[in-house]
Formats: sequence, structure tokens, C-alpha cells
Amino acid sequence: MQLGREAASAAISALVLAALAPLAPGCKSCGSGSGTFPPECGPDAGECPPGFICQSGVCLCDVQPEVCDGADNDCDGETDEADRVDAGPCANTQGACAAGTMACVDGVLACDVKPQAETCNGADDDCDGSDDDGVSACACAPGGPGPGAERCNQIDDDCNGMIDDALTDCACAPGGPGPSTEVCNAIDDDCNELVDDVASIGPEVCNDVDDDCNGTVDDGLAACACSPGPPPGPAPETCNGVDDDCNGVVDDGVLLCGGGASLCACAPGGPGASPETCNGIDDDCDGTVDGGLAGCGCTGCGAAAPEVCNAVDDDCNGAIDEGLAPACACAPGGPGAGLEVCNGVDDDCDGAADDGLAPGCACAPGGPGPGPETCNDVDDDCNGVVDDGLSACACSPGPPSGPAPEVCNEIDDDCDGLVDEVNGLTGAPCGAFGDPCDVSSDCSSSLCVGDVFEEYCSDDCFVVGDPGDCPAGYRCVDDPTPGATDSCRRDYVPCTSDASCAPGEVCAITCDDAGTTIVTECRPAFPAAAPPAACTVDADCSTRDCFRNLVCTEVCAADADCAPGYRCVMMNEPRCGTSAYIPRCIDMCDCDTECPAGQFCQPWANVALTDTVGGCDNPYPGGGPDASCNLTVAPPVTCSHAICDQSGTGNCTQLCSATCSCPAGLGPGCFNTTVTFGGGLGSFPGHVCETP
Repeated sequence: MQLGREAASAAISALVLAALAPLAPGCKSCGSGSGTFPPECGPDAGECPPGFICQSGVCLCDVQPEVCDGADNDCDGETDEADRVDAGPCANTQGACAAGTMACVDGVLACDVKPQAETCNGADDDCDGSDDDGVSACACAPGGPGPGAERCNQIDDDCNGMIDDALTDCACAPGGPGPSTEVCNAIDDDCNELVDDVASIGPEVCNDVDDDCNGTVDDGLAACACSPGPPPGPAPETCNGVDDDCNGVVDDGVLLCGGGASLCACAPGGPGASPETCNGIDDDCDGTVDGGLAGCGCTGCGAAAPEVCNAVDDDCNGAIDEGLAPACACAPGGPGAGLEVCNGVDDDCDGAADDGLAPGCACAPGGPGPGPETCNDVDDDCNGVVDDGLSACACSPGPPSGPAPEVCNEIDDDCDGLVDEVNGLTGAPCGAFGDPCDVSSDCSSSLCVGDVFEEYCSDDCFVVGDPGDCPAGYRCVDDPTPGATDSCRRDYVPCTSDASCAPGEVCAITCDDAGTTIVTECRPAFPAAAPPAACTVDADCSTRDCFRNLVCTEVCAADADCAPGYRCVMMNEPRCGTSAYIPRCIDMCDCDTECPAGQFCQPWANVALTDTVGGCDNPYPGGGPDASCNLTVAPPVTCSHAICDQSGTGNCTQLCSATCSCPAGLGPGCFNTTVTFGGGLGSFPGHVCETP
């Protein structure tokens, strides 16, 4: 059956594809590998792609003989298969390489036997045509005797790769110590094929060697660790009178100091073993320097340490803490270690005097050392007692037990070395003698005295008088109270007016020391208004004298001592348990109309005691003008203007003058008469209104 052109082309393509399908991986690739190739070739169809040949107008795969190139040349699905690759013999046919053949490995032809490093084995390992060449100590090397029985000579005689193997008496056998000087020990030490061929046989010494070659090592040696029987040697050398390391020397190189000297009495040149003493040497050769000696602080090396107070022989002279008395309780003759107290002595023998006692001990480490005792809660003189011998110190032995907050009492309460430096109650300084105060606790003396004008710190005294035993400017005043202590009081200057006092002072009315007599003395002016200011109480006045008409008044000796419009009159003053006439200033007047509202012009004796004069004052209790009065009965019938005529048994009247007429009910005459004042003052002329 004849196929059409299209059908024929399809059949050819199918043939080509079928031919390509069986190709295994590694087969020489035909075309681009896309699986589609031009199905025809020839003059009209064109050339086949690389790897194809044109047969009968169709492109077919080009099959070649298999070669070693990593490809499937014969398109059988296998690469470089050995039965199809012509390998041939190896190029090097010497020694071990002669047994090799060429083989295809990874697409490259190579010999399957390669040269190796030469070893002593009677073979040409490196394929250079010579057996065992370049191998030292090998009997099979070129020029060697060849393999034979192994001998102790540091040569591989049997050419098995091991030197002197399987020889039990050879020092050069594998694992042996190697060649050394021959000794008598049944071993070929120098590996010369001769056992114990020693140069000479000598006496036995302690060296772990059979020197006399009698078959026993170090026999007959008493101080040798390598002698037969225990202890087994050799071992590290110790100070014990034995040659532990079997080097022929007893106790050498042990307990060495920096300079090489040994602390072992049994070392070469040493005195040998003896009872142990504190000297920095192992006298009894037990391996311990000064072992078992209580109180021995020797290290052995270097210069002896200086002796310190520690119950130890530091300088290794056999004596403990010598030369340290009396500051060391453990020194010879001392009481020995005990409880530390503040006394400048190392009582507990720990190397420090009075340690652990700071801050209460001046001799404690870091303290100033002993000094005079002061009140500071510290034992300054290091006698074991704090603040002893100080009378004004709360920390002194016995009550009160300080420290405590400071108060004013002439005692150092807080034990800081300062007495009464502050009043702990107020925060202010404590008052010294003569300083102002409010209460006794303000004063170091605990005594505040004075009066309303001035209070000051004083002190006790014992000799009454001026000054007695008080400082200058003061007098010792007797206090009659049973059990009371006399005290110092200031000597104030007597006065008759402010003019007789120093600036800042006033002439004040007060009591004498006994408190029974009224006196006038210069006192510090009270911080208030000066007369004749208005007042309600004495404290409103600098003179501390508020008169009953509520005006500040003052002591005077003449009218000139008073403020303008005021005059000096005699006023009866009740004070100090008595009364007395004291001249003071009062607002002058001749009749009531010249006085402030509510006040009358009352009669007063002038300071010169020559006349009756007027001064504004409050009304007295009693009748008004022309009222009946009687001052001779009890109680008396008095008058508001203080004057009763007819010797005190008539009618009430009042002062008058040429310029002041008498009120209704009196007068009209104003006549000069005598006015008598009570209290023994006397009678003085004055002008009063006529009574009907």
C-alpha cells in the first residue's frame, strides 16, 4: 500500500523517535535533546544535526566504539563499561606497582596500584626499583644484612616494621625507656645486645640499681626506700631521714628556702634528728617545720619575724612575746590572754591594744592615745574607767548615768566635753552668771532671780553681805526661808528720779532684800511706753507704774523731773507688806474742770512738803460737795474730793483757786486753810471752798 507524503513523513518521524527512546543516560546525545529532529535528510531536506548520520534520507544516531571518556559511546545505556574499554597494563612496572593494571575511573584511565611510603618490610613500596630504601634502622634497606632474628640493637632486624619488638630484656623494645647507661638489672639498658655488661661492679648504694650485681637492688642499705621490703621506692624525697628517691643522698632538696638552704635537720650537712624546738627547722625530721609546737609562729624561711603580742613565738627564739611588757598581757610575767579593756594593753593578745573598744577608748586603734580625762563618754586616760574624776560630767561613774540631752545645770549632760553649751529645753544657749533669764532652767546655775524689771542668772552664796562671797557688783542676800540657799543679787543704784539713773534705766519703786521696805532703785527700763502715757496695767509702762487714773507715772524729786503739765507730789504707796509716801508725777490742776472727764482735782502734798496742791485723780468713795462727813468713826464717812472740814467732822469740800470758782452748794468763798494728810505725812496750807 502506498502512503501519501504526509503519512510517509509521520511514519519516518515515528521511526526516528522510536530509535531515540531506548537511549540510556550517558549515551552520546543525539541532537539538542528536545526529542524532535528533522525526519528527513538529503539534498532537499538538508543535513542531520550533530550526532546523527543520514541513512536512506532519514537521520539516525551515530553509534561508536566505547572509550573511557565518561560517555555512552556505543549507545547501549552504559558508560565506560570495562569489557568494552581497552585499558592495558600500567606504565610503571617496578615494585608493588608491577601488579597493577590501567582502569577507567571517572572517565580517566589510571593505574589501580599507586606508590606508597617506604617501610621496613623487604618490599619496594614506593615503586622506585629499590626495597626499603631511605628507611633507617632497617636490616632490609639497601646494603643491609637482610631479614633475620630480632636483636636488642635499635634496628628492625626481622623487617616487620617494629624495632626490637618481642624482646623482654631490651630497653629499646616498643614502650621501653630507650637506651641508657648499662646497670645491673637483667636488662640490656644500652641496647648493645648484651645484658648487664656493666663496666665495673661496685658497692651497693641507694639508687634503685643492683650496683653489686648480686640480684638484689639496694640491699643492705638501712635508710634507702629502694631497699628490699617496705616502703616501696623510689618516691618523692621528704624530710624523714630516708633516701626516698633513691639517688644516694638522704633528704636532699627538701624544705628549701629561696636561697637553697634546707630546713630539714636530716638534710646533707644537717645535725640530724633531735627533739623539735621552735626555731624554723624540722628538727625531728617528720616533714613538718616546728610541728606540734603550740605558740610557735616560725615559717622557717627568711629573717625571723618581729615579735608581736599574739601568744606566739614570732621571732623563733623559744620565748613567747618577750620584750613586749607591759603592753602585752602574754609577755613573760604577764597575766596571759583575757578580756580586752581600755588600758593601753593588749589584754587578749591579738596584736592590737584596746581593739574593739572604739569609740569609748582613746587607746583603741586609730584613737588619739592616752590624754587628760574629759567629759566625752570616752576613757581618755585609758585607765579602764570612762570620765572618772570629773565632777561636772554626766558620764562619770555613778549617777546620773549619761549621756543625755544637754540642760542648763553646770553639768556636761551629753558628754561632749562642753558644759551647758545649749539649753536642750529651748535650743538657746545656757545663761551664765548675770545673763537674762525667764526661769531657773535657763541658767547653768539653775537659779534665776530678780523682779519684774529684770531677771538674771545668779548663783548660791554663803557669806551674807555686800559683796559677801559674790562677784563685784553683787551682794550675798540672805533668804530667811528654812532650808533655802542664799543667793547673789545685783547692787542697784538708789535713785530719786530717772535723771539719777544711767541711760536706759528708770527709777523704779521696789522692795529691799528683806522684802519689807519700799526703796527706789535704778532698774532697766521695761520695754513699754514712758510716762505719762495711758495704761491699763503696770506692764504698759516703762516704769512698771500704772497709776489708778490709768496714766503711767514716775518717781520724781522735783516738778522739773515730770513731763510738762505734771507736778511732783507725795503719793502713799502700799507695797512690800507696808506703805510709804513716794514722790511721783501727777497731772497738775486747780479745779475739776482742768482734769480729764471722770476725774477730780484731788489734794496732794507737794514734794517739798510746803503746800497742798491739786492733781487729777479718780473720785474717792463718799459724798459730794457739802455732804456730811466724819473721818473719826469706823468706818469713816468720806468725801469724793477727799476733804472733810471741821477737822474731819463737818462737810465735804474741795480745792479751789482764784481762777476756779467753787461748785454749787459750796462757797462762794475760796479761802486758804490747812489740809492734813493721813499716814503721818503732815498738814500743809491750801485753798478750799467754804462750806455753808
